[in-house]
Amino acid sequence: MERNEVSNGTQSGGSMGGGVSSPMLVDGTVLRGFFHDTREWARARRGLDLFHRAAQSLQTWAQVNAGFFIYRKRAFSRGLTVSRPRIYVPWGAFANVVDQVQGLVDSVVPTMEVDVPWLEGWIPIAEVDAHLQSQWRPLGISTLGVWPLVSRERLNGAIVVAHTEDAPPTASFATRSAILDAAAAQVSVALEWILAHHLAEEASQQDLLTGLPNRRGLENRWLDMVRDAAHSQQFLVVGIADLDQLKLLNDTKGHPAGDAALREIGEILARSVRTDDVVARWGGDEFALVLRVDTADASEVMDRLQDAVRRQSPYTISVGGATWGVDGDNWDTCYRVADARLYENKRYRT
Repeated sequence: MERNEVSNGTQSGGSMGGGVSSPMLVDGTVLRGFFHDTREWARARRGLDLFHRAAQSLQTWAQVNAGFFIYRKRAFSRGLTVSRPRIYVPWGAFANVVDQVQGLVDSVVPTMEVDVPWLEGWIPIAEVDAHLQSQWRPLGISTLGVWPLVSRERLNGAIVVAHTEDAPPTASFATRSAILDAAAAQVSVALEWILAHHLAEEASQQDLLTGLPNRRGLENRWLDMVRDAAHSQQFLVVGIADLDQLKLLNDTKGHPAGDAALREIGEILARSVRTDDVVARWGGDEFALVLRVDTADASEVMDRLQDAVRRQSPYTISVGGATWGVDGDNWDTCYRVADARLYENKRYRT
């Protein structure tokens, strides 16, 4: 069999055994079934859910009995960050060799570009790189296909599919290739929509001035932090800090100076707590904090943060804290206790 017969699926017969029999036709019934399945992909709200749905459709309609997805996961946290390529939802021959496949992806994918000649087509395992052959031939793979997932003309992942020797497909190359062409395009678009949704959600939970979580962002994380603290047998402190004399600063030096001071205070507080703690801009001159601590004394950690601001900036803050489970068993109660203690702290210092 000629390589372009396998890769393009336009010249050979419909079986894997080779031999020219007749021009291959795309099976309209199969394509309709596949496209009916893809309507459900729009329900996916996470990339992993999308991959599971797509994998099931590819097994059913493209008759690929082994495969996985490669994806560079992207996240939004003070800017868009891109992780290294990882494999997701391996099935068939790849399901039990995840570490081996991930190692191969780590070595091969960084060098891949969108115009790699054997992307978007089928190729016999005997014609791929010798290293790849040595890794995957023992899995019984006879034919390999790779379809890129592209974002803004950049390769951001791939659908990798394969057939094993013990399960030759009955669908034509043309049908399977058409399905995979469509799958790669639709998965690429769906991943962009999922990312856009997550970016919008993150933006709605972020304070524009400081880059910290806003009130909504903190409230969305609160219950998870309560559960995590209970599981780790730590205490959870609800803290409040406000910038002293912000109105005077705005009146004498202007609002840009006040904004700069709020950003500086937010940065100091954020780098003075643990990475899994939350520092949020609550509004105006006020910051709210949720901190996991090892003792039930809320004043200890809040005094430490107050001292950090005094040492690292020309400004001062007033602070108050309450321990969840000691001073209250819900957000509102803890916040009221912390707020009262903040005003005690302010009066004591002035």
